[in-house]
Amino acid sequence: MLDFPRDRPVPYQILVGCATWCCAQLSLTSSLPRYLCGFYSPVHVVFNVGTKDFLGMF
Repeated sequence: MLDFPRDRPVPYQILVGCATWCCAQLSLTSSLPRYLCGFYSPVHVVFNVGTKDFLGMF
């Protein structure tokens, strides 16, 4: 079980790459709307979300 990265390097790299990609997508899809809506900083307002507080995203 613990020798999986050593015994099968290509599937392991694919697994690590997919996991990294998924984490990056989750990060971008949750932080970018908060930045662009102007809820926390009115400087970068691209769209308005009203009174949404973003706590229900997770």
